[in-house]
Amino acid sequence: MHAAGKRIGDVVVGATALAALIEKNTTPKMRSGGAIALALGGAALGGAALVGARAVAARAAANKAAAEKAAGAAAAEAPEELRRRATELGFLQMLTSLNVAQDATLKTAVMWCDEQGVTSVSDMVEFDMVDDFVRHLGLKPIPGKRLCSMLHAPTAALDSQSSDPLASPSMPSQQKAAASKINEGAPWDFFMSHKQSESGHPVALITMDLTMAGKNVWLDVNMNDCGTPAMMEGVEHSKTFVLVLSDGYFDSQFCVQELRRAICLEKKIVLCHKQGVNVGAILQRKPLDPEFAHIGDKQSVELIVSDAKFRKVAVERLIASA
Repeated sequence: MHAAGKRIGDVVVGATALAALIEKNTTPKMRSGGAIALALGGAALGGAALVGARAVAARAAANKAAAEKAAGAAAAEAPEELRRRATELGFLQMLTSLNVAQDATLKTAVMWCDEQGVTSVSDMVEFDMVDDFVRHLGLKPIPGKRLCSMLHAPTAALDSQSSDPLASPSMPSQQKAAASKINEGAPWDFFMSHKQSESGHPVALITMDLTMAGKNVWLDVNMNDCGTPAMMEGVEHSKTFVLVLSDGYFDSQFCVQELRRAICLEKKIVLCHKQGVNVGAILQRKPLDPEFAHIGDKQSVELIVSDAKFRKVAVERLIASA
């Protein structure tokens, strides 16, 4: 735009100089005709310069828009990649439940793991690096202490399995092998079936409370492998299937697949719902297959996590119903 403006200025200066020359060397009659010609010529030159300026401005605007679009795509992709890495490492849901899963914190956490060669939460626990990890994140004391407990909890749950009747030495060796074929930790007390994008936060908090109560919970983001075979394994080797209703639960093919598997295996199904949703409206969207007909026959447990008292009640009801 600056270059185009300079060209217009050059045209104006040149036209002024030409007018002065005509004034000095011509008669009034000659100048009259010359002025007309000069005006027409200047207008033509000015118009051409203006068209050029507009073209330059249009190209600049297009380039700027393309650059902004590319920058926006990169900015959107970066947080998604951070969340993918944090999920792989096993701490995304923990940070989310503590409301500290900001992009800056995730970036710090992932970079620390890369620098230390940590590939999972189990590595942190095994090599006594949990405190270093939490300290590096720079969290406030209470969230930091809670995160430490959560990071140690999966290992503690595994250690406690020796007292679990389902994991006792009397279990056939083939059944033990099958129970831990994909993800370690089976058998589980609860399998949390939910739509992550809608009820991930409350489910993470309830899972943390269940774990603190000594229960072993299968939650996708806490697993090393959360693919379809791993999900089916989780359903098969869990005592209780927790169905967490949200607006889009039955729109998720993975949620419906998990539920279908639980029904097929005749698992105990406990119906829950995210705070504030319309349970009746959601149940109207369940599959029409006869096997789903009984889903919704029993009262649903509302997962209220905004109030500590109600949250505790929800966890107690889940444990009692298992």
